[in-house]
Amino acid sequence: MQQQYVFLLLERNPLREVIAAAAATAAATTAAATTAAAGTAAATAAAAAATAAAAAAAANRLRRLGEQQQQQQQQQQQQQQQQQQQQQQEKQAQQQQQQHHQQQQQQQQQQQQQQQQQQHQQKQQQQQQQQQQQQQQ
Repeated sequence: MQQQYVFLLLERNPLREVIAAAAATAAATTAAATTAAAGTAAATAAAAAATAAAAAAAANRLRRLGEQQQQQQQQQQQQQQQQQQQQQQEKQAQQQQQQHHQQQQQQQQQQQQQQQQQQHQQKQQQQQQQQQQQQQQ
C-alpha cells in the first residue's frame, strides 16, 4: 500500500526523479540496516553500492533538470528577441507610412500653390485685357 502511495506521489510531483532517488536511497538504507542486524557483510556492501548508485542517479537527474531549465531560458530569450524585432519592424513600417503621408501632403500643398499662382496669373491677364479694351475704346 505504501509503495502505491509513493508511486502516486511520483506521478504528480514535478521533481519525481529526485524523489525516486531519495526513495531508492531510503530503501537501500533500510536494506543495509536489516542485513547489518543479520550480520551479513556482503549485504551491507550491496546496500552501500545501491545507495551510491541511487545518489549518482539523483545527481544525473538534477543535472538533466538544470539543462532543461537552461534550454527553457534560451528559448524565452529567443522569443523575446523575436518580439523585439517584430516591434522594430512595425515601428519602421509606421514611420514609412508617415513619411509617405507627409510626401502626399507636400505634393498636395505644391499643387494648391500652383493652382493659386495660375489663378493669380489668369486674373492679371484678365485685368490686362480689360485695360487694353478700355484703352481701345
